[in-house]
Amino acid sequence: VGVREGADGASIPAADLGWVPAVIDHSASQTVQAGPTVDPGGNGGLSTPQQLATAPAGASNGTAHLGATLHLQAPTDTALGSYTATLTLTAI
Repeated sequence: VGVREGADGASIPAADLGWVPAVIDHSASQTVQAGPTVDPGGNGGLSTPQQLATAPAGASNGTAHLGATLHLQAPTDTALGSYTATLTLTAI
């Protein structure tokens, strides 16, 4: 996640965003595990690459539906307004 930008150049650091990944469902032949919880503000939050889910080699073919609950820990002096960000997901 990049820096989230709002009105008048205000921003919230990407490190202040975290998540709790979840595997919603997957094919019967798959072994899919949700990635670890990433706390906002801790160890870089989602400003650094994080795993949403993993599957061992040979057990990843098929369709898996993944999700995550996002947690934002905005500083108390954050300016009011709308903020936007881009979350990039990479399948390997």
